[in-house]
Amino acid sequence: MCIRDRLRAVGEALAEEHSGLIFANLVDFDMEWGHRNDAERFAAALVYLDSQLGRFLSLLEPTDALIITADHGNAEEMFELDKKTGQPKLHPDGRPKAKTAHTLNPVWFIIYDPSGTDCILFNPEVSTPGLTNVASTLLQLLGVEAPDIYDPPLLLFKKEC
Repeated sequence: MCIRDRLRAVGEALAEEHSGLIFANLVDFDMEWGHRNDAERFAAALVYLDSQLGRFLSLLEPTDALIITADHGNAEEMFELDKKTGQPKLHPDGRPKAKTAHTLNPVWFIIYDPSGTDCILFNPEVSTPGLTNVASTLLQLLGVEAPDIYDPPLLLFKKEC
């Protein structure tokens, strides 16, 4: 299923009466760049996702929230870099070599809460947040306690809200 179909399904779910969690793993950017090395399709997928996220925000009810994150930062590091110079590594013909491996770049963890209640805080116990905190955070938002082996959730909730 391509990004357009997945985004259409998310938009349809948001437009309907719903409850629970809508999860969409939008991997097209990694697929178009990291695995196919196709800059035009990468840019098109990014522009399309941006337009659809704007549409999703307009469909949220005041009691809804939208979480946006990623599993690695290939969009932020598209070319292999020389560790000494920081410049892109080049093919013999002078073209930059695409970064096709997953990066260790930080990624965003964005929570959009249209209620405006300001009840969510980031957990100060999490000094180096990462993907290992995301699963426990999603469980927390669903009201499920994470197993002890999970890293702590990224969020805290104010008691007075």
